[in-house]
Amino acid sequence: MLLTAQLLLSYQRCHRQAFLEVYADKSQKTGPSDFLNKLRQDRIEHQQHFFATHTWVEPEYPRSDWQAGAQATLALMKAGVPKIRRGILLMEQDGVIYQSRPDLLTKVPGESDLGDWLYVPTDIRLSKRPKLEYQILVTFHAHLLASIQGIYPETAYLYLRERGIYDVNLILNQPKLDLLLANLLEILQHRQEPEVFIVNNRCN
Repeated sequence: MLLTAQLLLSYQRCHRQAFLEVYADKSQKTGPSDFLNKLRQDRIEHQQHFFATHTWVEPEYPRSDWQAGAQATLALMKAGVPKIRRGILLMEQDGVIYQSRPDLLTKVPGESDLGDWLYVPTDIRLSKRPKLEYQILVTFHAHLLASIQGIYPETAYLYLRERGIYDVNLILNQPKLDLLLANLLEILQHRQEPEVFIVNNRCN
């Protein structure tokens, strides 16, 4: 089973949506609304503005070949590349493959399996405030990073519209992530389809 950062984000927004992304007939899925398309385009422009002010390297691998992407990312990390754009992080545990794609991995001083450096993740978000769902997501990146570099980063970051860099408290958010992952796996592994219960406008 593959559990991705995007699936985790979907689960935080709507439990039923996450289940349907895995098990529903994809031909029945409707396309994104004009509003959602506009948000995606705005986020792309926000990311482009961020990356235009940084020097980075992006791993090269065949499209959707996440194993190759993870290997290419690890090679860049072992080489000590200062900034890695959209690297692939993979971790396998108890038959589940966890996968994430942080917007940026930044090299910082410290001791790890890589050498006298380690990496911290940053996600670039259009939001003006550090929503909990985004903090959990970047905590997920850090969780996978720890399994790869042999040490948990001390912090992780969100780059927000207008606000700029926000430090995410990983110690505070890791227990929340652990609970979310356990609940999500319970639903997916036992095919427990959540009831139709609209609690907010994102669970439609």
